[in-house]
Amino acid sequence: MYEPYKTSTVLYSVGVYTAVNIVIVLIMALVLMLMSLLKKEKQSRINYLEALNCTNYASLTPSIIAMILGFIFSNFASISFVLCMGVRSVFLCSKINNPSDK
Repeated sequence: MYEPYKTSTVLYSVGVYTAVNIVIVLIMALVLMLMSLLKKEKQSRINYLEALNCTNYASLTPSIIAMILGFIFSNFASISFVLCMGVRSVFLCSKINNPSDK
């Protein structure tokens, strides 16, 4: 009796979480591109497609960590990817703007 509603609700929730996670990855790519524009050297600046490639590669580890945390703590599953990507973006931005010691 409730099976169609349960299935549609689960698909709706998965779709919303997927869309939010994709938007977070796109925003992280934009932040990486903007952080690289702050550098003084013109050859070290990256465009949006290169930043998106870096972000897609860098989002593998937070997604695996979020999946493990989601299996362990089911209530934490919806926010774990967002938190892991936040930590990863802070790490990448600090690596991009690291001053040279030359």
